[in-house]
Amino acid sequence: RLTKVVETQMCNKDWHEIQYKSVPSVANKKYIKAFKRNDLSRYNKFLEDVVAGKATIKSAQLYPHEILKEGTFDRQWKTANAMWESYPKIEHKANILPIIDFSSSMETSAYGKYKCMDIAAGLGIYLASTNKGAYQNLWCNFNTTPEFYKLSGTTLEEMYKSCNRHNWGGSTEIGRAS
Repeated sequence: RLTKVVETQMCNKDWHEIQYKSVPSVANKKYIKAFKRNDLSRYNKFLEDVVAGKATIKSAQLYPHEILKEGTFDRQWKTANAMWESYPKIEHKANILPIIDFSSSMETSAYGKYKCMDIAAGLGIYLASTNKGAYQNLWCNFNTTPEFYKLSGTTLEEMYKSCNRHNWGGSTEIGRAS
């Protein structure tokens, strides 16, 4: 009774009282399905407002791969795209060329539901998309014959799909990427 946190509101079935813009980032990720199941119209309206720039969704306490996994694994692209849009953008002191390893060895489990490939993709897309200048949206794949690619799209879903359609496999040849 003395606390006003999202979990209390959920347990009391007070869905109409939840202020989605105030829900902490980890809770936001954890309760996506519950929000959609119990308050779909309000939650979708909130996400539309985020995309339109009228509201923000908290995501700063998450890692890029945690946001990416919401779209790729849980098929929650609308939420993942909104979280990505609100995710803090770093100011690079120098341009960084991300080399993303999508080789079969990256299918290994990192922790929980996350694979090494999820971590590589999330960090690589984040770095490429926040670069300025000559390396903006540019990345390289780990492969027997590394190639340079440009991210395309404006949403996380579009950027991920633009990465995922390129040539993968072979061995990891870091020397050939230089």
